[in-house]
Amino acid sequence: MAILITGGCGYIGSHTCLEMLAAGCGIVVPDSYYNAKPEAPHANPRRKTFPNIRADGLRRISRENQIDTVIHSPA
Repeated sequence: MAILITGGCGYIGSHTCLEMLAAGCGIVVPDSYYNAKPEAPHANPRRKTFPNIRADGLRRISRENQIDTVIHSPA
């Protein structure tokens, strides 16, 4: 399962990323980094890797990754 977590580098989004990784989910994290730090969701204790993409648009990302669901974390 691939979950797209928009805003995943912000405070709430990064915690959501950590919980999804702990649950064994695959995640893709597009973020504009407007109010976030790119390294935030990568500070996970299990050191799992995932795509962290600087992006504002989602069309290309959804085509390139097989996304099953989306979690939106607004700024």
